[in-house]
Amino acid sequence: MHALELPPAPLQPLSLHWLQHGGVEAAILRLDLIDPLISGNKWFKLRHHLQQAGNSKAPGLISLGGNHSNHLHALAAAGKRFGFAT
Repeated sequence: MHALELPPAPLQPLSLHWLQHGGVEAAILRLDLIDPLISGNKWFKLRHHLQQAGNSKAPGLISLGGNHSNHLHALAAAGKRFGFAT
């Protein structure tokens, strides 16, 4: 199994005139750029379950996802990447 690590989410600075005029610096945390398949909040929701499964030597993970959610897609990608059956 691979280590349960993904690259950190990059910060994307906002360059808006009205922010600069007010002396405000702002950035967006781009969770959608963490990974093409396990992105956004899905990684944060799955990470602890993957760690617990690894610690308990579970052979796989099962889950339920909503009708319009990519949760199951992200779980399948995480399972493939980190060596779990899904």
